[in-house]
Amino acid sequence: MVSVMGVIAAGIAIFFWEGKLLFKQKKNKEMVVLSSSLLLAVLLYIGVALHLPIPSPSEVIGKLLEPIVKPIVLWIKGGSS
Repeated sequence: MVSVMGVIAAGIAIFFWEGKLLFKQKKNKEMVVLSSSLLLAVLLYIGVALHLPIPSPSEVIGKLLEPIVKPIVLWIKGGSS
């Protein structure tokens, strides 16, 4: 639980440090990008700290591309399964 609080504290510190500069320069689009990417990063690190089963990006991409790759592999192998 301490690691989760540390991740949240680090996320808040980074948000205020970077956000203060972006707010002063009135860069609203960059502020939205910073907020959303930082929120995603903090959520993922909380998941890692809580030992949740988070798949690696290569596993996710593999599952997404499997319907496209399977017919190509079968075609290359000559249609045998």
